[in-house]
Amino acid sequence: TWYEVHLIKRTDTSVVDVMFTTTANRATLPTSYTKSRRIGWIRRNGTTILQFTQVSDYITLTTQLNDASFTATATAAAITLTAPPNSIACFRASATATTSVNTTNATVFSEIVEGNVSPDDTTGIASLGVNDIAGASAGHFELRVDGSSQIEHDSDGTTYTVDVSTFGWIDNRLRLSA
Repeated sequence: TWYEVHLIKRTDTSVVDVMFTTTANRATLPTSYTKSRRIGWIRRNGTTILQFTQVSDYITLTTQLNDASFTATATAAAITLTAPPNSIACFRASATATTSVNTTNATVFSEIVEGNVSPDDTTGIASLGVNDIAGASAGHFELRVDGSSQIEHDSDGTTYTVDVSTFGWIDNRLRLSA
């Protein structure tokens, strides 16, 4: 479960407190509290809070999480990353080929709002390029996730596997909103 962490204040008494909510960007303040600012996110898995470090707007998980492992497919599909809704996920991905059919392939990661993005390694629409020989390729990515913490992937080959591991996210903590 993701929890937004809000700093809240009562202007009548100047009391300041912290509030946790699962209602993203629509927190209902306790009685008499009139000011609120989201200061971050935490994620709880069962009874454990995922450990992280934070420097400014950059949050790094103490242990990265493998969020997806799939065989490349020519059909677009969504995957959920361990990043708060509507944040910028920081993840690493690798592609491993085990065959040798003498072809090149590509996988593209995209934001859900982009719709179906088909990879094309001749025009630069690719996130990972894969030479279909026994070997691996990898990359580091930052991509905005939607309100369900999802991105999309699509490939133009089907003879390799892809792993995606989230290691953190970027969160401006609503400092840039009106």
